[in-house]
Amino acid sequence: TVGEFKDTIKNTKHSKFPVLDENDKLVGIITINDIPADILDSEEIYKYITKDTITVTPKTSIAYVAHTM
Repeated sequence: TVGEFKDTIKNTKHSKFPVLDENDKLVGIITINDIPADILDSEEIYKYITKDTITVTPKTSIAYVAHTM
């Protein structure tokens, strides 16, 4: 929920988190900026995640990563 996400931010001092599915596959990321200020803490965060993520592997070249960004 949004409330749990806010608590996690307070407890960890981080503001960006990966969102994983039940198989631990990356499905998106969420940041505090993705959550509108007027949203109830009881709402699910899944509709606010950024789903168009770009992933790389340890073998991906720095040049490719820089070009992609």
